[in-house]
Amino acid sequence: MPSYSVAKTIISILAGQLIAEGKLKESDKLVDFYPELKTGTSFDSITVQQLLDMQSGIDVPDNYPTGPSGWGSPIAQMYATTDMNYFLRGHRKMIFEPGSKGDYRSVDTQYMGMIIRKITGKDIATLAHDRIWEPIGAEYLATWSLDKKGGIEKAFCCFNAAARDYAKLGLLIKNQGKAGSIQVIPTAWMKRLSTPVENLDNWGYSAFMWHPYPNVDMMLGLHEQIVYTDHKSGTIIVKLSDNLKDDEMKLLRYLKLFLINESTVINNQRI
Repeated sequence: MPSYSVAKTIISILAGQLIAEGKLKESDKLVDFYPELKTGTSFDSITVQQLLDMQSGIDVPDNYPTGPSGWGSPIAQMYATTDMNYFLRGHRKMIFEPGSKGDYRSVDTQYMGMIIRKITGKDIATLAHDRIWEPIGAEYLATWSLDKKGGIEKAFCCFNAAARDYAKLGLLIKNQGKAGSIQVIPTAWMKRLSTPVENLDNWGYSAFMWHPYPNVDMMLGLHEQIVYTDHKSGTIIVKLSDNLKDDEMKLLRYLKLFLINESTVINNQRI
């Protein structure tokens, strides 16, 4: 099943691993890796930290269209493009100075994914499989949608997996980045993920992770797909369906149907 922006947290985990290995720094600039993208504007000063915390200021807002007339919006074009590099080259204008505020922009994650590709020389799907999917003991293969056959991943979205394996991803977060004896998410990065640094839409945010309540880490997709980890109670909730918008309490009641506890995942019992 698709999860839309749940994919962003996977990108963050990969970034945190590279930072722990000394291959990446949050102070690094985007154009350090892609000098051909320089514009001579404040775009050239965007850092890895600003991408991770949605502080870039790149003028590709996440204002999704409501009908055919809206499909000319930049975010719709980014979803639909069959040449991501061409799209990014054509959308380097700035709407605010990098680091001056936070504003949710999927283009930040796309750039972060491209930085990871550049550092490692590997595609994102392979990295996610080797560095996350295998260590957590995922039961099924996952996929990552590309801009075209043989192209690059749409890193800001478009990761597709089984619900049980999304739950194992939540279990990884609950266990402070450990899968068995393996520290998949470096300890320092686990703290970074779980410490809000921005307030977006009245929720805490940090390094592609949402914090709607204290002691909660949540991966969130466009249509309210979630991997929700409550550290205090040890609860993990996975929801992959679209959500009705008319009543928040309806959502909360619905989520209870998808409650998955640790023993259910470990014992491989059917839900």
